[in-house]
Amino acid sequence: MARSTRGGEFSGRVCRWNSSTASWSTLSGLNGDVRALVLGPDGTLYACGSFSAPGPSVARWNGTAWQAMGTPGVLALALAIGHDGTLYAGGLDTGAGANVVAWNGSTWAKLGSGPGIVYALHINAQGRLYAGGELSDGVRWWDGVTWQSLGGWPRCANRNTRCVCAGGWAGWVDLCRG
Repeated sequence: MARSTRGGEFSGRVCRWNSSTASWSTLSGLNGDVRALVLGPDGTLYACGSFSAPGPSVARWNGTAWQAMGTPGVLALALAIGHDGTLYAGGLDTGAGANVVAWNGSTWAKLGSGPGIVYALHINAQGRLYAGGELSDGVRWWDGVTWQSLGGWPRCANRNTRCVCAGGWAGWVDLCRG
């Protein structure tokens, strides 16, 4: 869990619960705010946020320390893991030429240009990647080549969509506002 201090501010502390000792321990080594955590299919823990050590914005826990993962080119605010294990990071473009990038195991690759500042990423059951945030239409999905609109602006959301959850067979999308 990423620790939040009073007032909803984020800290660089990631904590782990040990059920054997009934105690928390800190996974130290990040020098800034942690905005999101995600577990990979192999159990690897990834963190993103506004930190510069051990590397810029995205890091992975190797069991004893945080490891850098190159330079994503985005100030990452959201993470998602694809069905194939691909790690996606979304946020604010800082040099990638895009706001969503994908980790191929050694480098980051941009996903199109845009779609806007991303606060939330989600992979649905069919493997489709969704992004929410300060986008012209709130939520978009990646078709493998370009970002597509979900068709119009939903009345239940605003232009600062903070979470996206796209569901199964019915094709629903839940939105959360920040």
